[in-house]
Amino acid sequence: RPATFLPKAPDEIRRILLIGAIGVEKGYNILLALARHVADHDLPLRFVIIGYTCDDPRLLATGVVEITGRYGEHELAALIRRHPCDWGFLPAIWPETWSYILTEFWRQNVPVITFDIGAPAARVRATGTGLTVPLHLPIASLATVLLTPWLLRIQ
Repeated sequence: RPATFLPKAPDEIRRILLIGAIGVEKGYNILLALARHVADHDLPLRFVIIGYTCDDPRLLATGVVEITGRYGEHELAALIRRHPCDWGFLPAIWPETWSYILTEFWRQNVPVITFDIGAPAARVRATGTGLTVPLHLPIASLATVLLTPWLLRIQ
């Protein structure tokens, strides 16, 4: 069964999964701005990072981010199951050529939101198992997409 975005009640927390080492090129600054926006506006979004970032303390200070730390490749599937999330997010701001992480999301039946650049976007469009959004979407708009991706999903 393909991964799909399932609607939730407006006040129900949506848990967004990110995987890997999130540095600036992988979207750290966007994630930090999102986390601050979510915290400032008390939005029902939480972020789970299986892995780590270039500056964990700043993200953790928002109160809406959980970070598991480094992991071995053989641990990833179990970590994804241990930290159930509603959908995944690939915030990379440069056009990746493949995305091992996208493959891992799909192996665990997690639908993915990614920016409309590079191979991940092409793979999501080709399979219909996720959603692509413009790279320079304002943070408030990106938060809305992460809250309600099923409203934007074009069949």
